Amino acid sequence: MTILHKTRLHNNHNIQIINNGGNFTANGGLSLVSEYLDKLGFSKLINHQIHFDDSRKFNQHSNSDILLQILFQLIAGYKNDSSANFLQNDPALKVLFNKKKLASQPTVSRFLKRVTQDNITEFSDIIQYLVDLVLEKNNQQEMIIDVDSTHTDTYGYQENANFNAHYQTNGYHPLIAFDGMTGMLLATKLRPGNVYTSNGIVDFINPILSHYRNHSCDMNILVRGDSGFSSGELYQSCDDQKCKFLIKLKANTKLQNMAEHNVQYGNVPIVESSKIQYFELKYQPDTWAKPYRVVLKAVRPAGELFFSYEFLVTNLYSIDITDVFKMYHNRGIVENSIKEIKDGFFMNKTDSHSFRVNTVRTILSSLAFNIVQSMKCLALPATESCKQINTLRLQLFRIPAKIIRHSRSKIIQLSRFNVYDRLFWRVLERIEMI
Repeated sequence: MTILHKTRLHNNHNIQIINNGGNFTANGGLSLVSEYLDKLGFSKLINHQIHFDDSRKFNQHSNSDILLQILFQLIAGYKNDSSANFLQNDPALKVLFNKKKLASQPTVSRFLKRVTQDNITEFSDIIQYLVDLVLEKNNQQEMIIDVDSTHTDTYGYQENANFNAHYQTNGYHPLIAFDGMTGMLLATKLRPGNVYTSNGIVDFINPILSHYRNHSCDMNILVRGDSGFSSGELYQSCDDQKCKFLIKLKANTKLQNMAEHNVQYGNVPIVESSKIQYFELKYQPDTWAKPYRVVLKAVRPAGELFFSYEFLVTNLYSIDITDVFKMYHNRGIVENSIKEIKDGFFMNKTDSHSFRVNTVRTILSSLAFNIVQSMKCLALPATESCKQINTLRLQLFRIPAKIIRHSRSKIIQLSRFNVYDRLFWRVLERIEMI
């Protein structure tokens, strides 16, 4: 039995609030996402690409429909699986999915447990397919692969969750790679919480390099990462794939001594303004197969007696040192992308006991992220493409609407007083032009 809430406002007794508004929905703007995916042929892609091992004999919801429902929930900002119990009767979603009722939370949970490791690989292929679409649309011939690791907290006894000394908490330690030019996610891999940052980086990065080196154009690729990815194996892999790399080095005694021999202190014991000096070093530790170019930035802050140093290793031999450091410091944008996918698409929601199910959650969050990111690249005006998901939900996706049925017609009736009404129709027009 539905409980009817009815409240009279104290500030005006003539105003009542009641929760029987009828066929209203807060998700009218998801029609943009539905139309965009239809333009991409996304449903056909799922049916062709993903092969579910499904032993169910009688079912109301196909695996493809459940997958799409989960993606729509993530894009709309519904974090918990239990949201499906409320959304299964949402008027807008029922119209968009052409169903009388959507899947419930138990159905969604059983689906997540049915997904196999092969399915996870197939999901990754779809993530890559979305990246390829954006690259082809933009005729992109350069790519900056920003590799990084992050941490997702766990609470309880999740499989493979361990204590990470760097983050000082229990959880997982996933690897992640973005295209620094488009913001598209290239790949992600969930790992146990106690592995080192660069653990498995070569196996992770090689398929990405191979795929995009063999793209439709002769792609120029730069791999960029922080000091956690300082690995001779990674450098060698980039050389083998004929790709460039730019990695930060951790300072050690040998590098510090080499830097001290190059900097010039001058006759002033304490400087009144910051002084910056750049140098190039010859360096090859035992773990490197050959020497690489190491560039040094020495900074002496105002009022300080000594220099502080920053070291980068690269196979970019013809670029000026100052430009090399500018290129590296631009990798800070990857932190925004990681925050977006964790907080906006709930990649850090790894609360299932099974490590495989948590991997499925991670990859589905990544897929939802790439759907929206590709939509920003292909369908949103340039002035709007930098907006984050919470802003897009407010302006485009979570729009109140009324669902009207006339004979065989179904109408999603949006409010004419929506502040972002003009943007909605502009985006819809651009989607139709894809």
